[in-house]
Amino acid sequence: MAHSGSSKQQLEDLWRERLVEVIRRYRIAKVESDKAAMESRNEGLQEPDGQFTYRQALHVETTALAAYKRVLEIFNDLILDKKFPPAA
Repeated sequence: MAHSGSSKQQLEDLWRERLVEVIRRYRIAKVESDKAAMESRNEGLQEPDGQFTYRQALHVETTALAAYKRVLEIFNDLILDKKFPPAA
């Protein structure tokens, strides 16, 4: 599939924006996960919901990391290998 120079640039810009957004989401999730872990340790067994909150925050962080890795791989393929992502 042939792509013109401006089309390729637009595609790179699109995936760069997506990368910035998933990094932002991952960083927020990481901060929340760290905060939940600290609160869970401080509360110990006194607050049973603390472990649930931590596990939930960890799940959000893991999901955000997976999204970041997926978008980063697509972006790297596009930039470094000139491999275009499949049409959505």
